[in-house]
Amino acid sequence: MAVRLDPDGLGQALIYPYYTVRASNGNAWNTALSVVNTRANAKVVKVRFREGKHARVVWEANVYLGPNDVWTAGVVLGSDGAPHLASADRSCIDPPLSASDGGAFSTAAFSGAAGDGAGSGTDRLLEGFAEVIEMGTLTGATAAAVTMQPGPPSTFNCALVTGIGKTRGIANPEGGLSGSAFLINVNSGLSVPYHPIALADLTAEPFYSDVGAPGTDYDSPQVTPLSIVTIPPSSANGFGSSPSGYLLRSNWNRGVDAVSAVLMTATIHNEFVLDSMTASNTDWIVTLPTARFYVDGAATSGPFDKVFGPSGACEEIDGSTFNREQAIEDTGDVGFPEPPPLPPPPALCWAANAVSYRNGSIHAYTTPTVPSLVLASSNTVALDIVSTFQDGFVLTSLAPAGPGLASLSSSTAIDLATGNTIVGAHTFGGLPVVGSAAWKFDNGLLNCAGQACKGSFGASYSNHFIKSVIRAAP
Repeated sequence: MAVRLDPDGLGQALIYPYYTVRASNGNAWNTALSVVNTRANAKVVKVRFREGKHARVVWEANVYLGPNDVWTAGVVLGSDGAPHLASADRSCIDPPLSASDGGAFSTAAFSGAAGDGAGSGTDRLLEGFAEVIEMGTLTGATAAAVTMQPGPPSTFNCALVTGIGKTRGIANPEGGLSGSAFLINVNSGLSVPYHPIALADLTAEPFYSDVGAPGTDYDSPQVTPLSIVTIPPSSANGFGSSPSGYLLRSNWNRGVDAVSAVLMTATIHNEFVLDSMTASNTDWIVTLPTARFYVDGAATSGPFDKVFGPSGACEEIDGSTFNREQAIEDTGDVGFPEPPPLPPPPALCWAANAVSYRNGSIHAYTTPTVPSLVLASSNTVALDIVSTFQDGFVLTSLAPAGPGLASLSSSTAIDLATGNTIVGAHTFGGLPVVGSAAWKFDNGLLNCAGQACKGSFGASYSNHFIKSVIRAAP
């Protein structure tokens, strides 16, 4: 068993790159998501929402899924100014909901004695990301309690499984989780859908933990310290000249490094749209779901080389922007022979970042840089491009001068053309990221059957991730 990304979106863990309840032009965003158990065995999963600055847990629950069950929920802004988990789903959840309200997101993990200097108020709760981790399949009375029985009454025995210290029948996890999500701004007429990233074969052992207790995380000892990644020839450096690429079996000291390895990306590629006719805008969501394991404390470890502080842990990025007619603009650190000094290079500073593209037009203005122009994120990286570029694509290099993530010397690379095996360490370049692009188009008011209607709509496209792996010198 080795940690890997599942191309079909089925896994033991799901990473939802972004949630938000921020307001854009006075209109609030909400976030809806689903978790699907595609298997015939009941499961218990850990659901966590993490705020976007430093991925501190702000809401957590254990959700029990029956065979072929679906759990749905939404994140909405409450009257108290904090996000709330809302769900009308009947699946057993621990702690139980109050009617359909799962309670307000909490600042406890980053305020008071837990403060990290990056803010302690409710504003920090308004955006972030979510994760779902299967803790195991259910057996015996535990499985029966959360499985829909034929005929009336069609109810679950949730009292049997909820609460601290209960005896539960839990066997090895099997995967098969999938999901979906969408960001919706009803008053603006915008919806931005996406699918979560699926991590398969995370562990062969159950790793249940009660709500609020430590455990069930990527650094848990049950997580396999082995990863599998397949790379094309263009991503392989120093391995040889295989025309088919390589399958990398990378050994690690920690399971969290295996998770980071399958998410490592040297370059992100996606499109931008800043059309004047549709007053369109583009945000890229770039989330670093494992950064917290590397940037806390006085020192860091690869692939990160910055310590988290009040301004985050800023990892520099650079890249090139192309319009649709082959013209190119370098958006990296160009440099000047004489003063004036350059502004700080663009950087990913937070756990969940919105890269906001600007070309100086009325609708894609360069200042102020915060919030982002589609999702109203405060964790914004504003990237200015040439004013004549309204559409095109960007190649963004992540931490190009960073240390990368180096595997153990017992790692192997299999030539997919010959089957030959190369033994030795290799280093994944870049950073471990997930995310997608969000586009907004505004056509103003339209005539809909004689009545005025809002002519706005949103779109979402997954980021394309380009790997770069260097083999250590033998």
